Amino acid sequence: MSGDGVPRSWGDRSNYASGEGQFHEMSQVESGVLTPDTTLVTLTIGGNDGAAFQDAVIACYAIGVCETGDYTARIDKAVADTKMLIEKIDDPGYAETAQIVLMGYPSIVGDESCNGADVAVLNDLADHLRDKQAAMVADLKKAGVKVAYADSIAKFEGHGLCDSDEWVNGIVTGPEGEGDFHTGDDVQKVCWWFNTCLSREAFHPKPSGTTGYAAVMRDTLDSIGYKGS
Repeated sequence: MSGDGVPRSWGDRSNYASGEGQFHEMSQVESGVLTPDTTLVTLTIGGNDGAAFQDAVIACYAIGVCETGDYTARIDKAVADTKMLIEKIDDPGYAETAQIVLMGYPSIVGDESCNGADVAVLNDLADHLRDKQAAMVADLKKAGVKVAYADSIAKFEGHGLCDSDEWVNGIVTGPEGEGDFHTGDDVQKVCWWFNTCLSREAFHPKPSGTTGYAAVMRDTLDSIGYKGS
């Protein structure tokens, strides 16, 4: 991403991989959607930064061998980057009067044995990210930024992978639409034969999970007294 929010891949095909996941779009902060009239900005961000999430899932869930310390530094860097993003949103000319809410990530697996996965490390990493994000938001609030943190971990308890009522997808094969991974793409994560790849839907919320997310957001907005414009 260049300073003006335009993916580097637009002007140089060799930089295609640097724009993976942007779907040929400018960054939302620089796209013009944020103005001094914006009243609410919500975001969930940081899980994919530094490939910490995908690498942890591969090692802890697919292989079952991983260590918490292999990922905490990348998580901490992602939280620092998120802090700078929130400060940018709060800058004059963007959404300086808006209520900002950072939605945290849930634990994607239950607490019990799950297909040989190292669930303890995955859940420790979810807790680590939650604690770091919540502390960062608290610091921003002390500095005068109108921001709140929405913690989704408790809401998803009992609804992770291998729980009786799963709100999170496990392994999903794709492609599921044009925006998914395809064999032969310039950027592909895990692909096998017959144009079958690990879908972007894998290890992301099911419809029941998105409903759970919405409930956490609603509860957070109620708790801080947000009433809209």
